[in-house]
Amino acid sequence: MKPNLNRTFNSTAVGVIFHLADGTIQSCNVEVENILGYTAEQLIGATCFEPPWQTIHEDGSSFPPENHPAIASIRTGQPCSDVIMGFYKPNGDLVWLSIDTLPLIKVNSNELYGVEVSFVDVTQDIGVKNTSQTIGTKRSPQTLTKEQLVDFIPGIIYIYDAIANRNVYINSQTYDSLGYTPQEISELEPNFVTQLMHFDDLARFPAHISRLHSSKEDEICKFEYRMRHKNGEWRWFCSHDRVYSRNPEGSVEQIVGIARDITNRQQTEIALRESETRLTLATNASGIGMWFWDLGNNTLEWTESGREIFGLPHNTELSFDTCFNVIHPEDRDLVQSAIDLALNNKTEYSVEYRVVWADATVRWILAKGRGFYNQDGEAVRMIGTVQDITAQKESEQHLKENEELLRLALFNAKAGTWNWDLIRDEVVWSPENYKLYGIEPQIQPLRYQDWEHTLYPDDIDQTNLEIEKVLSGEISEFRTEFRIIHPHKGIRWILGIGNVTKNENGEPIRLSGINLDISDRQEKAAALRHSEQHLRRVIDSLYSLFCWRNDP
Repeated sequence: MKPNLNRTFNSTAVGVIFHLADGTIQSCNVEVENILGYTAEQLIGATCFEPPWQTIHEDGSSFPPENHPAIASIRTGQPCSDVIMGFYKPNGDLVWLSIDTLPLIKVNSNELYGVEVSFVDVTQDIGVKNTSQTIGTKRSPQTLTKEQLVDFIPGIIYIYDAIANRNVYINSQTYDSLGYTPQEISELEPNFVTQLMHFDDLARFPAHISRLHSSKEDEICKFEYRMRHKNGEWRWFCSHDRVYSRNPEGSVEQIVGIARDITNRQQTEIALRESETRLTLATNASGIGMWFWDLGNNTLEWTESGREIFGLPHNTELSFDTCFNVIHPEDRDLVQSAIDLALNNKTEYSVEYRVVWADATVRWILAKGRGFYNQDGEAVRMIGTVQDITAQKESEQHLKENEELLRLALFNAKAGTWNWDLIRDEVVWSPENYKLYGIEPQIQPLRYQDWEHTLYPDDIDQTNLEIEKVLSGEISEFRTEFRIIHPHKGIRWILGIGNVTKNENGEPIRLSGINLDISDRQEKAAALRHSEQHLRRVIDSLYSLFCWRNDP
């Protein structure tokens, strides 16, 4: 049989599904996905249009699953022809189908091993009939031969003679999958399998045949392997085989199976494994652990780094409760609330909390994750990361303590800090500096001019000159004394000390430092100068008096 590479029937797309004898879908072609709106992954393994799929008759009444043509053919062993059924797609659209079925019977017996179901989209015909309220000419059913139906199946269908070790039947899909016509494969027999199968997989092939010999009635045995394409490429296949016939002694005579090309899936799985390996290496190197939580059976999987971060021994059987009990008692409500919020709102889970190891060591953890949901919107699992941030938390605590010590030191010294961003012309003051100048803290950000307006008029020019010197690099440190006009305390003396920060080009970008209130010192110095001047005047007066009294 030569392959028909351009099979069309009246230019109409024909969907073909292969059902096993128990009603489950084993395979389908791409037209099925296009017509029904479901992927092959969603269809394969399901039974005939069971909920949530909805089907109806032409009059709008429900089309029970047990009346589906495929089920009827399995029950009666008889074909069905031109059965009209309405099918609701996932997006809610209604598509009308004309369905034909063909029961598949084992050779030399009346036992049914499957049903071929073919259908076409007749939505337009049904719509015209319902709109015009007239009965048109009955659509001629498309009658396909058994060979044509088999050729529509997306996979290689074959019957393998286990005694002669050769294929006695194979459909034309071998051309698309392996580049060989059935005639060319026939010419390669009986060495077709041994010539094309990968050596490593050929070594496992006898074990697969052995499993089939000991298999139960209608049991399907799965085998994944590589075959060399006619162009030299290795292609991955997955075969689902079952015993087709046995001799009177019970030994397997023939095997019927379907082989599907899974090269893309294998390449994806290999890429996924490589990606997981790289991810594991990256997370281990960065000290990040990963966790995978199955919400259905309440089990957790951890990477080795994740276990170490939680202080869990390698042989510990993990569940949500096991890990939750490691969390510090004071943080458990916080963690539970964060999880509930993320799952209910379908947002990212992110929380910091403490864990207590078996030796009473307390560690800080940053946990992040997200939920995954089924078609009904129900959360089925969560995936995320954990990171030990104990060192960061300790640094934050030390910084907080140092800031408090600095605040106390500045308060006692009557000092405040300031930071002038030269690029944005924004001045940031500490709370102590606002108090030093008598300005409300709500006034921010400040500008240079805002500070300049607080200066005593006679000190503005000299102070600006000192700033220009440090910005130009003429002097290395800003250090000057100036007066300000405090709104409540009047004139106050300030000592300003600061340094310049420059970018990679040597250009100044920031001037920062501290201000100290030296009014008391200035007042004491002024009083001392006044006393010295008064003493000088007294001494001068005494000297004049002495000279006068001794003048002859």
